[in-house]
Amino acid sequence: MKKIMKQYPNTKYAALAEWDMIDNKLCGDWQGLPKCPEMETGLYQKYAERYPDSPKAPQALYEAVYRQGVLVSMYREDDHRRAQQAAANTQALANLLKQKYAQSDYAARAASIAFRVQQDVPIYGDDRE
Repeated sequence: MKKIMKQYPNTKYAALAEWDMIDNKLCGDWQGLPKCPEMETGLYQKYAERYPDSPKAPQALYEAVYRQGVLVSMYREDDHRRAQQAAANTQALANLLKQKYAQSDYAARAASIAFRVQQDVPIYGDDRE
């Protein structure tokens, strides 16, 4: 994948290669800890910024929205300030997705998550599994 990215920079193929490499950096099981969704949000945001024309950019922003929604659920009990910040990030990312990729199915899915966060519906937790 790195060879593809090196030989064909700024192409669709480089973007898809980097998308596939994101899987290697994901945590897998979050174990209810906010460290992983925070880190993964950054990965997906960075991807969407770096490759805005990639076919995977809307999905990357959606994944970032989902992880911010999860953080709201994780922080709700312990850290109210961080929960509010994660909720604001969820709304901002969902709006960005709607602006840039309004025709994408991911825009509607992100809007749904943002609405649930706004209504204090948990995105992640015991009752969601």
